[in-house]
Amino acid sequence: MRTGAVFRHGTLCALALLGLQACSNGGSRAEAPTVASATADRGESLARMADDAAARGDMTTALAFYRQAALAASNGADGNAAGPMLMYGNALMAVGAYDQAGGAFRRVVEREPENAQALVGLGSADLALGKSTEAADLLQRVIARHPEDLRARRNLGVALDLAGRHAEAQAAYREGLGRSPDDEDLKADLALSLALAGDAGQSVALIREVAASPFAEPRHLRNAVLVLSLAGQDQEAQRLAERRLPADTARQLMARIQTLKTKETAQDRTAAIGFEVGG
Repeated sequence: MRTGAVFRHGTLCALALLGLQACSNGGSRAEAPTVASATADRGESLARMADDAAARGDMTTALAFYRQAALAASNGADGNAAGPMLMYGNALMAVGAYDQAGGAFRRVVEREPENAQALVGLGSADLALGKSTEAADLLQRVIARHPEDLRARRNLGVALDLAGRHAEAQAAYREGLGRSPDDEDLKADLALSLALAGDAGQSVALIREVAASPFAEPRHLRNAVLVLSLAGQDQEAQRLAERRLPADTARQLMARIQTLKTKETAQDRTAAIGFEVGG
């Protein structure tokens, strides 16, 4: 769980198409396109080009198109289409531009105070910027209205862990697992939270289950290496890193673990680990 590489879902959401209306004149011909519909058409086209660029890995071009799509949508028929602005914020998160991403999400929240996607996005941006208290407040607000939102629950747990409130963080992860028992992200973050709180037994048992899952991804395995090391299982951690992670990733992770071992308190270890913000 590291602050910095975030948006664990690399695929950016598709833009919902803006509906266009054609009025008939006596049933014989369609009315000429309005400025608003032309603007909406342009926004859709820009969003498609942004999606294509993102799929190619060209995030510089994708960001430019997402930004233009958001501006076009804001000038369209409804005056404020949240979808394109959310996509722009998500793209900024994907490249680590957290402050700008927060600005994009905040623009949506200013007009739609209960927009859950914007609130979770803003909370995630705050979290990535180290504003764990602000993030926790926003995410709790989302969960109060949308208790099924697992992304909000996971990021709330991360925010609480970063604030040193491990018992509350674990409760957030467990509540999420109560709704989705097989969620590997929640399991991996719960295991790391338990390890940071000094519960070696539960943390190791849980992270071994995660590592053995056929659905385990590199981020889960990174957590597994950290948990095993924190629990004193250094040889197992080393073997797991060498066998199942890229060589460069394994070396960097083991170097980070050596730094962790110099930290005397759970709070210092938590700060040194950092957490990955879930998307």
